[in-house]
Amino acid sequence: MNVSFKSATLACGFAGALMTTLVGCSDGDAVDGPAEAPTSEPVDAPDAVPTEIEQALSAEPTPLPEDADGIVVPIPEAAVAEGAVAVLRDGQVTEFRPETAPLDLAAFTPVDGSKAETTLEDGVLRIKGGLGFMQSPQQYGDFVLQAEVKLNSPDSNSGIFFRTMEPTADAPSNGYEMQLQNTLGPGGRTDPDDYGDGFGTGGIFRRQPARYVNANDGEWFHVTLVAVGNRMATWVNGLQVTDFTDERDPDPNPRKGRRDDPGFIVLQGHDPTTDVSFRNLRIQSLDADGATESD
Repeated sequence: MNVSFKSATLACGFAGALMTTLVGCSDGDAVDGPAEAPTSEPVDAPDAVPTEIEQALSAEPTPLPEDADGIVVPIPEAAVAEGAVAVLRDGQVTEFRPETAPLDLAAFTPVDGSKAETTLEDGVLRIKGGLGFMQSPQQYGDFVLQAEVKLNSPDSNSGIFFRTMEPTADAPSNGYEMQLQNTLGPGGRTDPDDYGDGFGTGGIFRRQPARYVNANDGEWFHVTLVAVGNRMATWVNGLQVTDFTDERDPDPNPRKGRRDDPGFIVLQGHDPTTDVSFRNLRIQSLDADGATESD
């Protein structure tokens, strides 16, 4: 713990202190031994100021309008296009702007066994027509990831896997997944209907559903994913839709337990009906040593 100190004043003053071992203090009394050393009282250093990312994670999600039934954009669209997301601080909606940098889609490579058709044209990576996975060249543990996504056909199922174990043909996606699917149930946007009980775009698949499906098929939408330790949060078009804390026991495979270790970013084509496009991937590594290069 960092501490600061304040020194006590010597009883005899500065000059007297120099003479105490010879003649004592100003009253001339002899001293039995050397003067006592000045004492110091530790003072607790002020608490560390939370980082912007810590503040964003500790903020409350922006409330949904009572009559919400379309895309909710709680901050200006221009700000969302620049990577900002909305957080609630002291009852006020404010912007959080991560300091992300471009993540080159051309550096993503197909995982062995992938059957999907993949194309990269004008900065857009498209995955369609079959089961397929594209993995990043580096691994990330704590990070902020942002992307623009378009689900080109109705009910397309895709996802962004993270902290993924080394992908193989037999196990291409052993990681956490931010779900990308806009299928709705009878309850509308608060009722995702993509798998089981439904998770929806921005949901942490098998862990926490999106509270609101804030994207449409056939339209580009913005996603932001923050992963710090066992805490994960997602935003879609600037609206926070999940805030998940993984309290399971640790395990190298996030399908089985909590994983904090770095892993690959993997973009998914789920099945033959999937048709998904990605562009403008950006990332901010929060790992102490930065991103980890793949072997």
